[in-house]
Amino acid sequence: MKRSSPLRACAFAGCGLLLVITYAAFLLVVALGARTLRTTPRVVSGISPAAPAAGAYALSPQQQAVAAEWGVPESFSILFYQEDLDDGSIGDVRYETWSYIAQGQEFTFVNGEQISTLPIENLGVTVFPTPYRPEQFASQMSLEDVVNAVQLSSFTVVPLESSLLPGGETYFAAELTFGMIHGQLRYVEALPLAEEG
Repeated sequence: MKRSSPLRACAFAGCGLLLVITYAAFLLVVALGARTLRTTPRVVSGISPAAPAAGAYALSPQQQAVAAEWGVPESFSILFYQEDLDDGSIGDVRYETWSYIAQGQEFTFVNGEQISTLPIENLGVTVFPTPYRPEQFASQMSLEDVVNAVQLSSFTVVPLESSLLPGGETYFAAELTFGMIHGQLRYVEALPLAEEG
């Protein structure tokens, strides 16, 4: 019976160790690649949205009065959140700011009730109003709902750091930014185009 040399046994052990290290490095590269894909901005284009459903949100009488006098806001933002109510329950809040930049006025509403009117500075720019309307957006809309409501054909999505806001993503489209948490709409900002002069 022929004995194997100690040198040959070391060579086999070295090959085994090299295979283990290579496999571990491969797994590390795959894991880092998957994490990068989850946190890297990506462009989604070529979308064919379905026909928009009827208005997602009905304007309150106070909002209708402002719209009748001032028109569709040139710019607006909407924040959806929940807060504790006096009776101990949790209530949904729709916090809106409508801006009329050319006229220098801004209106704020909470759940459709007007809570303030403030003057704003024009900054000497010509404003081309946003093509969107506040009633196109409602709390807890899905991404598909938003795409259909405003007929988006493309957008860029930026996942938020999970330690800051788990399940949060920010979307950027033409004159529109919106945020979702776990697939539900939480924030909208519609911005107009502007030109100096």
